[in-house]
Amino acid sequence: MRTVAQHSDRKHRGLCQGGQKIQQRIVAISAKNTVSQLTSKQRVLNTIKWKPVDRLPTFAGGHFPQLTGRKYGRDYLHDADAIAATVLKQAEIFEADADRVPSSGALEVLANTKLYWPENDYPMFLEPVITSRADVDRLVVPSEEELARDPRVAAGLEAIRIVRKKLGPDALIMGFVNGVYNYAGELTGTAALMRFLAQDPELVWKLGEAITQTSINHLRLQVKAGADYIGMPDATSSPACISPKQYAEHALPHHIKLISAIRETGAISQYHPCGGEYPIIDQLPRTGADILHFTELVDLSVAQKIFVQRHAVAGGMDVVTGPLFLGTPDEVDAYTKKLIESLRFKTGAIIMPSCGLSPNVPVENIQAYIKAVKKYSHGTLR
Repeated sequence: MRTVAQHSDRKHRGLCQGGQKIQQRIVAISAKNTVSQLTSKQRVLNTIKWKPVDRLPTFAGGHFPQLTGRKYGRDYLHDADAIAATVLKQAEIFEADADRVPSSGALEVLANTKLYWPENDYPMFLEPVITSRADVDRLVVPSEEELARDPRVAAGLEAIRIVRKKLGPDALIMGFVNGVYNYAGELTGTAALMRFLAQDPELVWKLGEAITQTSINHLRLQVKAGADYIGMPDATSSPACISPKQYAEHALPHHIKLISAIRETGAISQYHPCGGEYPIIDQLPRTGADILHFTELVDLSVAQKIFVQRHAVAGGMDVVTGPLFLGTPDEVDAYTKKLIESLRFKTGAIIMPSCGLSPNVPVENIQAYIKAVKKYSHGTLR
């Protein structure tokens, strides 16, 4: 017959053993949800699939020729070695999870006209190329072969090849095509594009078809050259310029076609609907984009909850009111920490500038937020 003391001791041992089993289960669950060090490519692929990551991915955004003593201009953007040197320097300085290689020139091949090249800035059309339906009817979509023969396009493609060779298969190399309405606005002028959309939507549709197919041919060349990630921004089709109804009827079909073409190549697709995105946020899943990149007008933590388990979201580093341009590295660090703490899930999100970066942004501030993401976003999926 057991004494009260013996019974109490046995009960205590049972509770301890039960507690140990519970603790072992907790450890096992935690181990299942943690992952070892990932490559940048693995990290981003896990993120877009909403799988556990060792930390959140982070992108630098922007292209900074001044890091190699160069300036934007005709000579620079026709020099594959110079473009690649800048990308490789940024990879060394920033240590981000993607390396963007500027690859452009397809639009002027379609337009069959010359550009104005200002000093230390992007090229532009000085006069509208499209002023009537007749102008649209004269457009001939360049084939992949025709695009590849253009000197500026060829320089971008060669730069991708150089960067891929230098960084190896585990690097994530980002190519680029502009959105259909961004490009259309360059050819017509943005104000004229809005008038055409109201008065002659058929003209805009035909122009959009020519631009979209040109961009598809260009992005295919970039993927063949070594890009495995294509970004596509389109501010001119955002609610800042057109209504949600116009977006659904006139812009979204082009975006669906282009993003579908990206996915067919096997590359990751990123869409940046730049400008007051909330009115069309319910339409964005129809694009099929792997990553939806938002401006500072959309709270990244809210976007993450809206698209949980469906799309990865990107952004968060406010380029307008945040400390990125005018703040100190310490202020950027604190801002980034607060941003990461606001996220409900430690996957499905990429930390990057909320829009394009000026070449004048302090390099040390870019370094600060990338380091902060690596410092504060370690952990398990919660």
